[in-house]
Order: sequence, then structure tokens, then C-alpha cells
Amino acid sequence: MGANLLKWHMQDPFIFLENMINYKRFFSIYHSFQADRPQGNPAVPSPGAGISQSFFTVRLVPIQRFEISLNDTYFRNIPTFDATLIGTGLLDRYLFQGVSAGLRVQVVKPIALYTEMGTSSRSGDAKRSINQLYGLSFVKVPWLGVNADVHYSKFASSFAAGTYRAVSVSRTFGDRIHINVLGGDQSVISALAGIRPRGF
Repeated sequence: MGANLLKWHMQDPFIFLENMINYKRFFSIYHSFQADRPQGNPAVPSPGAGISQSFFTVRLVPIQRFEISLNDTYFRNIPTFDATLIGTGLLDRYLFQGVSAGLRVQVVKPIALYTEMGTSSRSGDAKRSINQLYGLSFVKVPWLGVNADVHYSKFASSFAAGTYRAVSVSRTFGDRIHINVLGGDQSVISALAGIRPRGF
């Protein structure tokens, strides 16, 4: 149990629980849960006491190279008030809910393919967002000795649509040094901002 304070005034008392159940490598359940009573702001009133976060995951590994995951996410948050956002309606969208399913297949020992697909929505959305992720990972790339990951994701919602592509390379030297390099680009198209590409 705990509380968030702002200038020593109570803002958000909360209680947090986290649990996990495992059976060898075949089956696992993870759930984290938080309930609170956040303060409102001039644009969004306080929703009162209730669940603010719930993350639930089930993983199944029927055979060594095959993994299935099911995920459920619930997130309620009061956005920070900013008068410039009133016209966008974003201040009213404080509730996020999503479900997804994932699959990971180890094609050969150092190479694995994975994907995750699901839907999500925020309060006030006209339709649910469709989310997709596809990836390829390498363990110990020949001659280089590094781990590598390549993935692509995209989403389409009533508010915006976009894509994200990334490549990461990492290597560990002994027990004390781990180096990771990440590069990619993303593009977001929305009615408010137009096209917003960004590379990093």
C-alpha cells in the first residue's frame, strides 16, 4: 500500500498486488494489479476509487521450441491537464483496454520467429485499434558473436495509424559489460498532426 503526494498533499492513495504461478517450463500465469483513487483536474473529474492497472499474461510452452502467450491489459489514468489539449478531446481519453495473443517459434536453435496481434481501445474511441507485431531474432550471429533482433509493428485506430521498424544488436563481455545498439524509424499519421516520421 502507498500514496502519491504533491506538496505534501494526498493525491493518489493506492494498493498494489503482484502474483505469479509457474509449472516447470510448460505453463505460467502472471498478474499485477493496482487500485487507487486519483484526483481529477479542470478538464477530467476524478473517476473515484477503482482499478487503475491490471496486467494479466498466460504463457504456454507445449514443446521446447513453441511458445504461446495471451495478454490482457487494463489501464486507467487521469492525464496531466494542459489547456492546449482541450480542443483535441484527448483529455477525455483516460481509459485503455487491450487484448493480444502472441506466438514464438524457434525455427532452428539460433533463430526464432515471433508475432503478436491484438486490439485495444481508449475511452471515447469510435473503433478499436488493430495492433500487429512481427519479428525475427538471432542468438550468437555467426562470426560476430552478437545477438540481433529485427521487428516491424503497425497499428490503425480511429485517432491515428502508424508503423515502427527497428533493429537491435547486443553483446555481453563477461559479467560486467553489456552493449546494446538500437536503430529504427517510425511514422505516425493522424488527423491532428499529419504525417510525423522520426528516425533514431
